[in-house]
Amino acid sequence: MTEAYYAHSSGLTVEANWQLLCDHLRGVAELARKFVEATSVPDLPAADEAAGWLHDVGKYRASFQEYIPERSPMGSKGHKQAGAGLAFDFKNATLALAIPGHHGGMPDRDNLCA
Repeated sequence: MTEAYYAHSSGLTVEANWQLLCDHLRGVAELARKFVEATSVPDLPAADEAAGWLHDVGKYRASFQEYIPERSPMGSKGHKQAGAGLAFDFKNATLALAIPGHHGGMPDRDNLCA
């Protein structure tokens, strides 16, 4: 039996109505790429697509999956940091800074040095 991982519950209590995490990540990655394909910036579409795949990868943790039905504040913590950490491991500082800002804005560079 394969365990399903979810991105969102939309406030509904029936799992059949929840968005699968793999579908969410794929959809965000595709949209992110499409938003910048018309630009002339090399590699930007691929970078945006990568950010889309990584932005919620921390939701694959058991604590986040427990958070969805319970609405426990502890489960929500850390889901952004996982993708940022992977981007950092891939030596992509731009994505590592952008991913944590997907819910509340990118950190100010001056605050990072403080």
